[in-house]
Amino acid sequence: MFYTETIGTDGFMRWAWDNYVYDMHEDISYRYWEPDDGWFIYPVERENKDIAEIKFYSTPRYEMLKQGMRDYEKARFLLSNSNISEDVKENLRNSIKVDLPIGGNNGYGSKTYQNQEERMRVHNQTTLAYDKINEVAIKHLELIHPLVNRDLLREKVESITAELLGEDGEFTEETKAKYTEVSLNNLKEKLDIAKEVLINDDVEQNQVDVALSNLNSAYVELELIPDVQPEIQNTKGFIIGTTNIRVEPNGPIIGTLKKVK
Repeated sequence: MFYTETIGTDGFMRWAWDNYVYDMHEDISYRYWEPDDGWFIYPVERENKDIAEIKFYSTPRYEMLKQGMRDYEKARFLLSNSNISEDVKENLRNSIKVDLPIGGNNGYGSKTYQNQEERMRVHNQTTLAYDKINEVAIKHLELIHPLVNRDLLREKVESITAELLGEDGEFTEETKAKYTEVSLNNLKEKLDIAKEVLINDDVEQNQVDVALSNLNSAYVELELIPDVQPEIQNTKGFIIGTTNIRVEPNGPIIGTLKKVK
């Protein structure tokens, strides 16, 4: 496929699809070409009635041919795209240029067996072309659809869910007995929005960041029901002005102090 692009043609003719030898299930050697060169598919065993609906077996050669077609079309798309700079395109063109193996031909014009060095040279050229196409494609996609990182938002949703919600997705009775209904409703609203953002493929990074910020705020602002507020003991020193009290850093507010001696 890449050689087709190298010499500037729009395709190539494959000489055989199912040019089978006499006994395909025992000996697939052929006097002129390497084994398998005459076909991309294998026939289904006639005696096997359990797989009668299968017309043929695919082969690694056939699957690699399809991959090559996809890579070739991807390269052509990238080379024709106006959003990609000419320098990048030229680099891509040079990367997908591949040579035919250096070696003799048989009487029919087909390449004969190649030594290990030649096989690896062509293989390495093909690998370089494949990697370069993917590199340019990924960068191009990032320009059109920047990658969105949802990891922190997902971690926060999972943390709150595990701490406050039951298996039914609702707040547990213990949670509802501990925090006020208003603050829980606010948290549930922000939690539902965050879950929607996580499954939406069209969101942008700023939407994820806003959802995370709102969820963090709603969690921090959880308000304990007055009857269950813990007694604050062993408080020493002075606090000038007012301050919120939490049982843990960034945890729910459990009270407010104005001045303590």
